[in-house]
Amino acid sequence: MNLKKVILLSKRDRIGLGIFLACGIAVQAFLYLGSLRKFRNAESILVQNLCIISPDTLPDRKKSKMYSGKMTENERHSLIKTKSKIPVPASAIDPNTADSMSLIKLGFKAYTVRNLLAYRRTGAVFKDIHGLSRIYGMDSILLYSLEDKFIFPVQKFSETYTVNINEADSLELQKLVGIGPVLSARTVRYRNALGGFIVADQLLEVFGIDPDILKRNASHIICSGPVRQLDLNTASEDILKRHPYIDYETASLIIKYREQHGVFKSVKALKSIHLMKDSTFEKIQPYCMVKHNN
Repeated sequence: MNLKKVILLSKRDRIGLGIFLACGIAVQAFLYLGSLRKFRNAESILVQNLCIISPDTLPDRKKSKMYSGKMTENERHSLIKTKSKIPVPASAIDPNTADSMSLIKLGFKAYTVRNLLAYRRTGAVFKDIHGLSRIYGMDSILLYSLEDKFIFPVQKFSETYTVNINEADSLELQKLVGIGPVLSARTVRYRNALGGFIVADQLLEVFGIDPDILKRNASHIICSGPVRQLDLNTASEDILKRHPYIDYETASLIIKYREQHGVFKSVKALKSIHLMKDSTFEKIQPYCMVKHNN
């Protein structure tokens, strides 16, 4: 038998075999690159979500590589193994200064810790456990079960302090327990729109302030001073409906009454308006006035 004739391929067969081998190599390369990409994505998620670590807990050399994305494969795997051995904090921690690893070891989800750190970067200070409960995604059941694991900064002002909610600026409002930069700014904006507070309970109308906050600050809140009033005879419909207690329908009723009956003689004349609810009248009465031209 002539072996050369047996293994000799025609030109057509050689072209077909070459194409087949090229396709095989291309498929293998595609599968390899796909698996490598999945591995890197999985590794990135593991490092970011399961093993978040504060820069303060890393040596300087690893610090720069961790955040520049230039760590070698061996260093990354070594870091993951090291972080998995970090024990749960035995002593109480301050949520205002604690690193992300300590918080995750307490059982909090990675995205919750990220939200907490983002909130902290705004300059907010957690004064108590209730402040932590307002973090988006916070597991309240887990949080309150760990209450003894947290310590909070001691208030720097006297326990006999008082805050006049009609005069205090956003910084002074933060003396109240549970009121941080966000709630204090929101309170000032609402007070300006309202014209001032008549009673402390109106703080509950500020989004984010609940009865618990009001109760814990009851002995420190003063509500005094004049409020801004709207003249029923001169205020336009647009100005009237800007008030939090006066909606479009109520503003329209006031204007129509004024057009049909002339000027208001007194604030109590609002009761004469058809469809004016008693509850609405009681709310807006302190914020309305009638100027009499002499």
